[in-house]
Amino acid sequence: GLRAGDAISTSDVMRWIGGEQELNFLPGMRFQYSNTGYTVLAEIIATITGMPFARYAKQMLFDKLGMVDTLFVDSPDQLIPRRALGYVPNNAAVSGYSLRNPRYGVVGSTSLQTTLADMQRWATALADNGSLPSNLLIKFGDRGVLDDGKQIPYGFGQIGLTYGHREILFHGGVDYGFNAAFARTRDGLFSVFAATNGSFAELEELILSIIKQNISDVDPPQAVAAVAALQPKQVARASAREGVFASADLSDVRRILKKEKGYYLDWMQGFDLVPSEEGSYSIIGATGSLSFKDEDAGYSLILQTPDTSLRIPEAPRVRTCPVEAYIGCYVNKELGSLVQIYLDSGEVFLKIANLEPEAADVVKDDLLVWRGYWAIANLDGNVVGSIDICHPRCLRVRFWKISYAERD
Repeated sequence: GLRAGDAISTSDVMRWIGGEQELNFLPGMRFQYSNTGYTVLAEIIATITGMPFARYAKQMLFDKLGMVDTLFVDSPDQLIPRRALGYVPNNAAVSGYSLRNPRYGVVGSTSLQTTLADMQRWATALADNGSLPSNLLIKFGDRGVLDDGKQIPYGFGQIGLTYGHREILFHGGVDYGFNAAFARTRDGLFSVFAATNGSFAELEELILSIIKQNISDVDPPQAVAAVAALQPKQVARASAREGVFASADLSDVRRILKKEKGYYLDWMQGFDLVPSEEGSYSIIGATGSLSFKDEDAGYSLILQTPDTSLRIPEAPRVRTCPVEAYIGCYVNKELGSLVQIYLDSGEVFLKIANLEPEAADVVKDDLLVWRGYWAIANLDGNVVGSIDICHPRCLRVRFWKISYAERD
């Protein structure tokens, strides 16, 4: 299995893709974010042009825009002059920080190195200064449409958000020791880029708040009023509920935590919740709101976004299977990766590949939840034979307990 610091190449990713048995769903039926798609797209471009994608992007895009310090790194050990080093805080048992730099040679979806000056050149080009074809820029800002005609917020590598009459195009990235995000108004009149090794949720919140505060300078009065109306107000509300909410088939799981500053949505990279005047909770760093409903069958979480409305009931905390049944190592042979579940000071910890161990909340016999992920335990009586690791951006990936895997 992979460990922190292991090199990953495009050929590794393509080999893993080759091990997949079927599509998650037919193209056009629904939307699911996929880094893998951009890796495949880069390979298609390399095949058609007859040159590595990193070289093609440099010659055909970056050099023409004067972005002399921007490149895709297609070798994990490539030396980059003036490259910033990433670092992350150590776990609670060890104080201080440790160096953490991804060793990727995967292009298309990641491994892009740039500078603040080059990002300014990129923003200027997207403002239609003549460096890029205007028809390409128009298409670049379009959102996707499914086969049933439903528009999705995601387009060509950007997420579309709307404030007042102004459309915001946004995207960010998260990796070991590095977080970055870029947002701009579609008309190109205002752009913001930021990078940090801190919280991505805070970075996202900062960038979007800067956008909202500054677009009023170029908006007509009626649009300014619409933007101001979106600012959440701090009002008291006691209806939030800490707990785990899960759909019947466990395809959608959200956890609400109570922290010092208030409630927190532990989903994907995590989002702070701020009470809004309408009695719901604004999701800081995302477009949408949460509310809680006390129904006859129990509490439910109601999620509202511009594109969807979800009602997710609270997961009952019913466990008959002993915690010890989960302990062990689980393997996915196709991915060559391990998942370890172990006990430490009475808590269940889950470690996936090269990620840091995280304390898991064993909600019920078949559901474990931790830091934006969840795991579905496949039980044979009181014996856990395999677990399915789930994440909002992927379907279930099954890992077999080593004692079971060895029987094959």
